[in-house]
Amino acid sequence: MKKNIFLGILLCLNAISYAQINFTDANFKNALLSHNPVIDTNRNGEITIQEAEQFQGHLKISGKRITNANEIKYFTKITRLDISNNDLSSIDLSKNIRIAELRIQLNNLIRLDISRNLNLKKVYCNNNKLTNLITSSRNAVRLRELNCFNNRLQNLDLSELAQLRILKVSKNQLRNIDLTSNQELRTLEINDNRLTALNVTQNSLLSILGFHNNTISSLNVTQNSRLRVLSCNKNRLQNLDITRNTLLEILRIEDNEFTSINTNNNINLEVFRAQTNRLNTLNVSNNVNLRSLYINNNILTDINLTQNTNLTDLIISNNNITSLDVSNCAIKRIDFSNNPEITIAFLSEQRLERDLNTPIGFALRFQGCPKLQLLCLDEDYVTPTIKALGNRIYLSTSTKPVVSSNCNAIISGKVTYDIDNDGCGDADDIPFSNFKFGVSGADGFREVFTNNSGEYITIGNDGINFIFPLLENPEYFDPLTPTAPINFPQEAPNAVRNYCITPNGIHNDLEVTLIPIRMAVPGFNAEYLITYKNKGTNRQSGSIALDFMQNVLTFVSSQPTTTSITTDKLSWNFTNLKPQESREIKVFLKVNRPTDNPSVNSGDILSYKATAIAATDATPDNNVAIFNQTAVNSFDPNDKTCLEGATIEPNDVGNYLHYLIRFENKGTANAINIRVEDDIDTSTLDIESFIPLQASHSYTAMVIDKKKIEFTFSNINLPFDDANNDGYVLFKIKTKDNLVEGDIINNKADIYFDFNPPVITEVETVTVKKKDTPSVPVFTDYFTLSPNPTTGNLTLTPVNTNISVQQITIHDVAGNVVGIFGGTTTNMNVSYLFANTYFMQLHSNMGILTTKFVKTN
Repeated sequence: MKKNIFLGILLCLNAISYAQINFTDANFKNALLSHNPVIDTNRNGEITIQEAEQFQGHLKISGKRITNANEIKYFTKITRLDISNNDLSSIDLSKNIRIAELRIQLNNLIRLDISRNLNLKKVYCNNNKLTNLITSSRNAVRLRELNCFNNRLQNLDLSELAQLRILKVSKNQLRNIDLTSNQELRTLEINDNRLTALNVTQNSLLSILGFHNNTISSLNVTQNSRLRVLSCNKNRLQNLDITRNTLLEILRIEDNEFTSINTNNNINLEVFRAQTNRLNTLNVSNNVNLRSLYINNNILTDINLTQNTNLTDLIISNNNITSLDVSNCAIKRIDFSNNPEITIAFLSEQRLERDLNTPIGFALRFQGCPKLQLLCLDEDYVTPTIKALGNRIYLSTSTKPVVSSNCNAIISGKVTYDIDNDGCGDADDIPFSNFKFGVSGADGFREVFTNNSGEYITIGNDGINFIFPLLENPEYFDPLTPTAPINFPQEAPNAVRNYCITPNGIHNDLEVTLIPIRMAVPGFNAEYLITYKNKGTNRQSGSIALDFMQNVLTFVSSQPTTTSITTDKLSWNFTNLKPQESREIKVFLKVNRPTDNPSVNSGDILSYKATAIAATDATPDNNVAIFNQTAVNSFDPNDKTCLEGATIEPNDVGNYLHYLIRFENKGTANAINIRVEDDIDTSTLDIESFIPLQASHSYTAMVIDKKKIEFTFSNINLPFDDANNDGYVLFKIKTKDNLVEGDIINNKADIYFDFNPPVITEVETVTVKKKDTPSVPVFTDYFTLSPNPTTGNLTLTPVNTNISVQQITIHDVAGNVVGIFGGTTTNMNVSYLFANTYFMQLHSNMGILTTKFVKTN
């Protein structure tokens, strides 16, 4: 009987073990049926409990759209489970105690309990929706790698994971984490959380540490001497001591609040990212293994890269560096754009990579550098750069290149005016703009001028070069000690000669100029720019006045606003104008229409006079700027104009003429570079007296071979839309003093837009000629007035129809206006006047006609 009962039990157990598993999720079942190695050993299309229990090794069922895996409990002998990239929201692995590696990433899990999986060494549960990850178990000490990246964890207990070596818990919601029990930790990635503090002082074996995009303000890594990678960008760090982390190869501190960082001991550093901080100084001279350096978006003024011979990638854009030299590096990719103060960039002997995303076609970016005067490249890159940017290449040292391969003989410097006579360097000292130098060498003589920042640059020659100042008013300033000759190649590649100019006594000298910005078109607003400069040695206060023809011009506005306005005069007061300081005033005037009374038509002359009024002036001639402008209906936007007009008096021979060259981009793309060339007729104009005055954009000026003036607008990026496509340059030059009446001064300009053929202006002709004495029109030649004397009524009768009267005024003997009538009036009632003698003036296109009449009682 007992034998029968025992046999029955065995049969029941055997039947149970061969029982089919009823799967909740058909996708789970189908994944098991198609699994390789085979699980369904009898090939009957079902999985039995025995088949599940007998399966060992690696169960890989990823990407099968499984939503429920409750039946995983029958697979008790699997050692590796990959059930990633499914749609699981929960799973029970408490029966799968042999699992050593679990891959369950890319599901929808909210909770995961691995506390009973005693053999686990690696867990990948990243990219779920976990808010609860249970790891705590005294038996869970074998876990060495945990990846729970991109979940919703707010807390994580790692206290029992003493053997943990790799922890990746980025993109969660952790506010704190305790790592004191995890002393075997080698890799920690805890980026994109909500940490305000992090303690890794007990994790001395760390080699990779990343915690970017948190709000941590301080960190101690002095105990982590094995660190090779440290990524702490996008935090609130201001200081970081890495002097003991000598094995560091990658350091990322971008998007923090650093003003400085010491990397002197990090000689193994290969990649350094420090962009978007407040770095004002950085020394990477000891980082000789550096390959990649990103330090853009800081406030650096200089960087020394002479020792970084392995550097291939450099981004230093959006700083304030004044020069850049990577000639000792191995640059393949470089970006130094948006450095507004940079003047020189040495990229010689660098082999740039191809990059079709740049205008040049190589991995070089330098847009947004308005003061860049010289870019040194290997010969292979010069032509592509010039073609892409439209900049003309000058390989001869007799001209000033913007892009060149000849960069071993640069002469540069800065001229500063010592305003307080206490040595240059004070905050009050200002740049000396348009300061002229003479430069002589093997290629001859040329002249260069400082820009608005007081900086100059030119190319020298091998051998001896001399540079000396050519002041317009040398008596105003103390004599300069001649600088030592410049000898190339001994001083290659860049010989710097700075000058400090000090005043010699008190000299008051104001200069005013009047520039037409927008031409005078009848019926429209004309725009003018008044500039005034203190060329003397003493601070000045005073006023600027503008006289204009109020009968045909109407004041619209000015910037700054006027101090006073009278009928035909505008005034602006100024105070504390420093020596060498310039200021400007924009004025807008509306021009009368041809249908107005009085009218303005094309060809009419509009006269203006700008005057600088201050202390007694050493050179009063330049305190007044007179401009006679011709009204036009249409005009060439690229032109040259002599502001003194088409004629000058013989008495004005030997004085300055002011030439305005205007240019406009009429193309279909921005003009990257513009160059204006002006060949001077040295038989009529004195090239030695040339002085650049002002321009619409940053520029450099040079005199070549004592006959050609060249203005270069590098990186001007002049737009082609009509509102912003204009520019100009203004200069002055004296006529030869031997000109006589009848002599003609002809001048024109060639304007180069990028790499296109020049736009040649019309010839501007100025004739030495006495002004014609205008004939005074006689009233009786055109009208009769009757009766005269009169008791009340006057009749005006024309005798010549070739005249147009705009207005009639009546004046008493004191000159006061006592009556006004329209220009077409023929009958006038003057009975209101007292008995006396009066004068009638007819304002006409022939001038003012005057007659006298008597009013009686």
